Order: sequence, then structure tokens, then C-alpha cells
Amino acid sequence: MNKELYKSSKLEDIKASISQWLKNVCYKPGYYRYSQHAYRPYSVESSSQAVGVLWEIGEFQKFPPEEVAEHIQALQSFQKENGEFYDPLLNESHRLNKKHPWVKVNEHIAGVCKQSLATCGSAPLYKDTTQPIFDVSKLDPDEWINSLDHRETPWGRCHNVAFSLLAYRQENNLITEMDVKTKRIYELIESQMINPADGMPGAVDHSIGRRIAGYYMFTFCYLPFGMALPNPEKAIDLIIKAVNPDGQIGEGGMCQNWDAIYTLNHVCRQLNWNYRHDEVVDLAQTVYDFLLRVHRKADGGFSFFPDLCQQEHNAISVAPAYAESDMQGTLMAMACLNICKCLKMKQYHRTFLAPFAELK
Repeated sequence: MNKELYKSSKLEDIKASISQWLKNVCYKPGYYRYSQHAYRPYSVESSSQAVGVLWEIGEFQKFPPEEVAEHIQALQSFQKENGEFYDPLLNESHRLNKKHPWVKVNEHIAGVCKQSLATCGSAPLYKDTTQPIFDVSKLDPDEWINSLDHRETPWGRCHNVAFSLLAYRQENNLITEMDVKTKRIYELIESQMINPADGMPGAVDHSIGRRIAGYYMFTFCYLPFGMALPNPEKAIDLIIKAVNPDGQIGEGGMCQNWDAIYTLNHVCRQLNWNYRHDEVVDLAQTVYDFLLRVHRKADGGFSFFPDLCQQEHNAISVAPAYAESDMQGTLMAMACLNICKCLKMKQYHRTFLAPFAELK
């Protein structure tokens, strides 16, 4: 690792150091491991995320067709002919939380593969038959939404509802129009899943980071259909409140940084950067400095946790607890840095998720 690049806070130097780090975690073209000491030579999740990292450092957009094809081939290899997505190197011994079912593991794998294939300008080889967490076609909207504990588990409930609704709308080609069921679910999201006390998911005394994460999950059932996010001012209020003086957002961990900054990227644009913008600019600089000071590692990338790499992802063991960079930490940090720079200039940053998660 070039020490001069590591010391630099310039965005282009940071991207160059990440580019070097990626080469060290590449198993073969299109296949990447989580970190240098990861348990397995590659994984579906980290290989998918690598496409996002390459996008955020600006390299993917410059790839010749043959290099893009290598990534497409790798991602498509993780789908069976029956349409299900899977990780060929995973087995039951790798699953840490037995209460986290394989349906959720595989649903996440399918999601990241489709996200990265969209970034590549491609799609799965076969129709995706991965089982959704909830089959919306079989549910009564009121019974379904009212049966969930929205106040105590905002992240999980919002994730399950958002991605199940996304799958339902895509399956039924409800991209620009809604059926009666879909309309009712959105009404219930905004009347039942959002707390009227402050316009955000979850109880007001619940983990602030988890509440922001719940709102972030809603982006996946609003943005792909060109729908405005609900209560954008309230989202900005809560995110400003969530930033600690040192720059950490919520209770820590890169997901909470990413959820908040990604959300700001969209709600600030929705409000034309006219709501509490000076405070958003201060927040962006504070978070930018925090990520470089705390999460950046000497090997060139970023760690998911302040001191250590990611050891578990989606209830799967991925790496030992070393003070080194990891793929998810690097992806989310780099995207946050890009967004923070744009927020200060009242500009929108088109992230690696845009080809999948926004209306085309």
C-alpha cells in the first residue's frame, strides 16, 4: 500500500488506494473475498459488492466490454437453472444464527446479485424464483401490516415489507401503476408503520440508528417506482440528531453511516437542498472526516467496524476479527464519501444502487 495515498484525504487518492486493495482481495476475475483473511476465497455477497466498489471509485464506468462480461459471468454463475440464487461455498456450519432462516440468506443473495447485474447493464440468466420473505399476492394488506411489530423492530419490519412489496410489484409489472392491494399497502406504511409522533418508523425511544435504517429500507419500495419518500424533512431532522460530535452515526457500524447518508442523498434532492442545508453540510464534513480518521485502514480500504473488519454478514461467518479493510465497509464508506462531497455542493450522487433501485 502506497503510504502517501493512505495519508491523503483527497477523494481521488482514496479511490486509488481502494483500487490497490481490491486487487489483493480478488480471487479471479469477477470473484472477490470479504477481506484479506476471509474464511473463503470468494463469496456471492463480496463479489457483488466489488462491482459497487468499482462503480464508486469510477473504474467500472471505464471498463472495456470484456471486463464487464467477466463480472456478469461471475454473478450469473450464482443462479441455478431453477432460478434460485445461492452461494456455492456456503453450508449450514457457516450460519451463526439459526433463527435467521436460509430463505432470508438467499433472498439477500438474490438481491445483491440482481443489484450488481443491473449495474453491469445485465440481468439474471433465468427468472428469479427466490422465495420472497412474504408472498404479498396471498396476503390481506390490513391483516399483514397490522400483524407486525413496527415500533420495536423498525429495521427488520421495514426491510421485510419493502422488499416483499418490491418483488410483488416487479412480478406483476406494476412499475408505473398500482393495483388496489398495492395502494392499500402504501397507505398502511404511511399510517401504521410510520410513527405519527415524529414521522419516522419505530418508537421514539427506540435505537435511532435502527429507525433511520427502517426509513432507508422504504427507499426500495418508493424510489424504483418514481415515488416521493414520505416525510423527508423528518428524515433529515432525525439524521442530524443521530450524528455524534465525533462523526459516528447512531450506535456505530458502517451500515448506520450508509443508511443515513444514502437517505440524505435522496431526501435532500427531493427538497431541492433547501431544508436545513447548512447543518447538512456540517454533518457531511463531520462524517467524511470521521470515516477517514476511524474506519480507513492502512491496507487501502475501510473496515465495517471502527477497529475491526466485518466478521459476520447476513448471519453468515465471513472472516476473523482483524484490524483490516473489508468489502462491505469499503463499499459503504466510499459511497458515503462521494455523497458527502456532493451534498456540500447541492448535488445528487448517482450511487452503485441507482441502476437497480431507481426508476429508469
